[in-house]
Amino acid sequence: MKKLLLTLLPLILLVITSCSESKNPTDPGTGNEVLMLNSVGSYWINNSVLTEQPSGAEIDSTRTIDSVVVTNNGTYAGRQASSVVTFVNGVALDTIYINQNSNELYSYRANFGFGSFQLNNWTKEIDYTASSWKPFNDTAFSNTTIEVDNNTGITTILNGDLKANSVRGTTSTVKIDGKDYTATEVTTTTKYNFTIKFTIQGNTVQEFPFIFDSITKSKFVKGIGMVRMETYAVGNGTPNAFVPPFGSLSSLLRFKKAQ
Repeated sequence: MKKLLLTLLPLILLVITSCSESKNPTDPGTGNEVLMLNSVGSYWINNSVLTEQPSGAEIDSTRTIDSVVVTNNGTYAGRQASSVVTFVNGVALDTIYINQNSNELYSYRANFGFGSFQLNNWTKEIDYTASSWKPFNDTAFSNTTIEVDNNTGITTILNGDLKANSVRGTTSTVKIDGKDYTATEVTTTTKYNFTIKFTIQGNTVQEFPFIFDSITKSKFVKGIGMVRMETYAVGNGTPNAFVPPFGSLSSLLRFKKAQ
């Protein structure tokens, strides 16, 4: 079960930045700028940390400095996209693909899901023309096998659904590397409503609810991309339901646009 929970946690834990006030914020998106840096060699440097929940206290021992780099431009999953790789201590940990137009920004992460069940959807991160949107299609699970442990004979099965909704909020000012920028806020609520069942030779040996809302509060600056993200989980009081004990924060320290 610990292995399963570690598999599920990346669906909840993400990254963020900090904000401050200014009378003259910079808007690098003026003119024909892209929504997010996409020239090969462009990078972002983030200060990331896990947080205890519900207090929000930062866990300093988990703090890392992440380098996120645009490594390639091409076609992925049917769309023109930029390949963006996250490095921690020089080790590549994650690759996502970014597709964008003048108003919308999408991301795609390969191998993103539950064991053998992968979501494999483009996710709309922001839409500057809509007040709200569904970031990805609702996903239902009906006796879906996500893992079979050949050593123990235990099969893990999901029943339930996964739904999400995003809301574009107000603009505010963020400070990045000593400069002020105008950012647009987005709040995404992802509702996890599962029953997880462990069986051996078809017989149920354990079953428990996996029910909570994952809240992601992000900020985007045109011409840079996502510059702030805070993620945490909220339970709804379901008895014995699993609710992730950690959230995540990440602060954009600096960025560079490659020529």
